[in-house]
Amino acid sequence: MAKHSVAPADARRIRNNLVWVVQRHYKSVADFERYWELAHGTKSAWFHRTRPTPPSVVYLVDLARDSRHRLSLDWLLLGAGEPYRRVERLGFPRGVTERELRRTGWVRREECDRAVQQVAQAAMLRIKEERRKRQQQTKRTPQKPRRTRSRKRAPQRRRQR
Repeated sequence: MAKHSVAPADARRIRNNLVWVVQRHYKSVADFERYWELAHGTKSAWFHRTRPTPPSVVYLVDLARDSRHRLSLDWLLLGAGEPYRRVERLGFPRGVTERELRRTGWVRREECDRAVQQVAQAAMLRIKEERRKRQQQTKRTPQKPRRTRSRKRAPQRRRQR
């Protein structure tokens, strides 16, 4: 199977999208290079003005997963859609009633908030109790008087033969 390369127009679009990311998230291309620990040659290849080389698959996956970016690979590689992946908000599926959702295990937002508050309160109480126990353990108790060390013996003499 022959090795395929990216069309020059596609490579330039990917480079332009990377430049857009650098402008919005970094002070400079050098800052981008330091953040991703890129070799200078790699950075030069990615951002070359006339013949850029697209990032490898490993870097593309990292760019998509990185919490600083959450880039959409569709946008970065194809120029389609939004630049960032969105966290989908849960909502009611269309045509499904709340009663059906509750029967299948879904709960309302208010119930979730209440459960989170109860867990947080229980955690705070546990932390306070642990702190109180730790303070009791660290309180000084009256110490017994120390024994004086016993005198050292005089070194034994060697027997002469």
